[in-house]
Amino acid sequence: MDIQSMIESAGSIIIFTGEGEEGTWEKYTGKRTVRAIKARLTRERCGGDRWVSVWLLQGNDDDDTVYDCLDLDTGGIVDTRNIDPDDIED
Repeated sequence: MDIQSMIESAGSIIIFTGEGEEGTWEKYTGKRTVRAIKARLTRERCGGDRWVSVWLLQGNDDDDTVYDCLDLDTGGIVDTRNIDPDDIED
């Protein structure tokens, strides 16, 4: 599956962003295109002061929601995590 198809088929998209070791999960509500998501990630990085990643909903596992971290350059999944929906900001 190509990157655009992965983005379009994701039930939900979240952004993990922060500085140092502290980060927050935020819902992504923008356009579902590679270009739009890359632009959002660039803005979040603030010229290199912050880190950011994009996560696609994979499914549910008991009380948590399972997300895959997508590498927008390669289309590969680089991490998978159970994320409590209460930890995701609107």
